[in-house]
Amino acid sequence: LELTICLNPKLYHFMVIGHTPVYWPLIFLYCYLFSRGRSGPAAVTLGLLLSARTTMAAMVPIFFIYAIKGKVKDQRLSLGGRGQGLGLIRLFVYFCIAVVVPFLPFAIWDPRRLWYGMYGYYLYSVKGFVWQSTDWVARTFGTTGYLLSRGWQNHVEHFQIGVMLAFYALAWLRIKHRTQALRWMGMALLLFSMTSLWPVYYFYLD
Repeated sequence: LELTICLNPKLYHFMVIGHTPVYWPLIFLYCYLFSRGRSGPAAVTLGLLLSARTTMAAMVPIFFIYAIKGKVKDQRLSLGGRGQGLGLIRLFVYFCIAVVVPFLPFAIWDPRRLWYGMYGYYLYSVKGFVWQSTDWVARTFGTTGYLLSRGWQNHVEHFQIGVMLAFYALAWLRIKHRTQALRWMGMALLLFSMTSLWPVYYFYLD
């Protein structure tokens, strides 16, 4: 599988600009930590992944679904054995710190520009240029091209929200062990990529 990914010619085009592969070691580290039951370090690594690539947000609910269902085995997170609830709170705090800290210097320097760079510009460029002036969305995988071709551009985000919520509800019912949760995280990442505003190829490389 890894060889197939490495031989994909699409990979080269994104490697030369450097923005895609830089966080990939964190994916392997996260999978290792999560599979070994190291919930605290895994939460930190997941937070760093989210700060590196926003598509990783798709995996976060699965992580906490697994934790909430009582599958967190690391007793060190229970704050002196006073219950799993406190352990879940500490997990959430670890995760939030890992997400926020990398952005702190930029938020302090210019919070409005940070918000525009992360969110505003993406919406403007995709909806204002990619959707209107190119056929790029139709030439990649996913559901967005189909929705746009039917004139349902106002429902792309609603469709994504509906698909993801249904998937998380199913995950809540089906996930029973750690390795299963890890597979569902991969599926969540795939579904999020397929329903995004512009499901570009490098989403799928993750």
